[in-house]
Amino acid sequence: MFLKNWVIPKYGVTDAVKFWLGPEGAPQDFSINNLAVEVKCQLGSTKPTIKISSIDQLYTQMPNLALYVVTLGKSTLEHKESINLPDLIEEVEAMIENDASPSLNRFQELLIEIGYVFKEKYYEFNYLFLGERAFNVERDFPRIIPIELKEGIERLRYNINLNDCVEFEID
Repeated sequence: MFLKNWVIPKYGVTDAVKFWLGPEGAPQDFSINNLAVEVKCQLGSTKPTIKISSIDQLYTQMPNLALYVVTLGKSTLEHKESINLPDLIEEVEAMIENDASPSLNRFQELLIEIGYVFKEKYYEFNYLFLGERAFNVERDFPRIIPIELKEGIERLRYNINLNDCVEFEID
């Protein structure tokens, strides 16, 4: 959704696909000029928290770091505004093809890198788009910074309550 709704319209297909580095092991999902972006998804039926799955996810050497969070609600396929992963991927692929860009193979390779293989079963998981929020990850944003960890800590996972991040919210 972030690629389709924000990156492709602003930067075009070719650059948008190049900016998606998460599947290749980059700490953040996107690297856009001087901005790193970590993308998260949450269900609207849960507490407003997101899971941070690595020490480096909210830490970068780039000048700017943003956190983009999309909120989804479970739905049925019959609901007219329902979205699912295969349809989203198909929409992005259509955007790439319409642009006559050579980026389609690259996009498909990145999907394979993250472990996506099309399955009919994915059509059983349908959602409604409920909203999105973005945060500037800076200064006192609630996060763990690798250089502050004691020696010997190698793997770390934690949750962030988005209600405690309101002062960092951006448009």
